[in-house]
Amino acid sequence: MKNIALLMLGLLSCMTVFARPPQRDRATVLIQPDQEEGRINPHVYGFLLEHIYHSVSNGIWGENVWNRSFEELLAEGRWTADTDGHLTVDARDDRSGSHFDVARLRDGIVSLDFRCTSSEGSFLIGVRNQHRESLTTNDVWVQLDTRRQGRHVVVSHTGWIWHRPVSKLTTLPTASHDINGEAWNHLDVECRGARISVCLNGQVIFDQEIPDCPRDGAVTLGALGCEAVIKDISVKDDTGSDVPVNLNLSRHWEMVGDCLTAIDDIRPLNHAHSLLITNRGTWAGIEQKGRPWSNRLSV
Repeated sequence: MKNIALLMLGLLSCMTVFARPPQRDRATVLIQPDQEEGRINPHVYGFLLEHIYHSVSNGIWGENVWNRSFEELLAEGRWTADTDGHLTVDARDDRSGSHFDVARLRDGIVSLDFRCTSSEGSFLIGVRNQHRESLTTNDVWVQLDTRRQGRHVVVSHTGWIWHRPVSKLTTLPTASHDINGEAWNHLDVECRGARISVCLNGQVIFDQEIPDCPRDGAVTLGALGCEAVIKDISVKDDTGSDVPVNLNLSRHWEMVGDCLTAIDDIRPLNHAHSLLITNRGTWAGIEQKGRPWSNRLSV
């Protein structure tokens, strides 16, 4: 018994020793500004500069104009937009699909009117679109065939995550319902959890749960192989509150006046895209606001 007591006392002593915090050595830094070790060549500058968000873009650029070349586009393809809330997309020669992110939505409803000026191709609307650059990530697309007795489908990509960048493709048929040619069609797409409901001209053509459905993302409009006009776009969340809808094609620039804007990739003033501005009334233009400065271009 005495030996056990001595053994326990020894273990406690060891634990006490090892539990002591380590002694830290003090470091001293001596700065001698009068002693010069070398000089940096005046022709070498900027190589250690890092672009942290907009600290460089709007800190060093003297003019403080964001997206000066209009190449930061929110829409891909040949789109036009006006200050009356109309969008037009010409995707007749585009077989990969033109798209435009106009809002973000988790649960709620997207409503709009559209008409197709050509009888070929498909009108597209995407919800909970989580696309990153040109990658196919998680999304849900409603693809409406503009042909008479066309086949409408709901297409979803699910399961995409950064460390496993592949997604599962699921195509689900909808009830058949003809699009009214060149007349206006009304479309409602509702998101409630994993359930997606699609109503075309007052008729429910799709209402079911999407396996592994993404829960948040962009509302995306688009077309494939046709020309379409879109108006009266409304997005409401699950409380019935309005969600902001963006119809400006170029990032950081907002339409003002009686304006029509279009993306020009045929005769761009730079190497890729230009933004065409048409004055339909007394004055029109684009501007940047909501910052300590304001920039405006008027025509």
